[in-house]
Amino acid sequence: MDMFNVLRDHQQSKDCPGNGLTNVDICMHGAFGPIRFNQTTGSLVSVIPKSKNQLPIHYATCTSLPCLSIFKPI
Repeated sequence: MDMFNVLRDHQQSKDCPGNGLTNVDICMHGAFGPIRFNQTTGSLVSVIPKSKNQLPIHYATCTSLPCLSIFKPI
């Protein structure tokens, strides 16, 4: 799985970092109530090349909700 998909993830599994009482996903949508009062504010993926002759490429959503956003190179 690539990092773009990881940041868009909503699937709950035993290996999910947010699995538990608060039901927090990596891609987190804001909602009312005590369970989910925050949301993802932005996402960034950096591709760091192994070769010193290549420049790194950074992709950002520049928006909340990575599951609905496009990652754009910056």
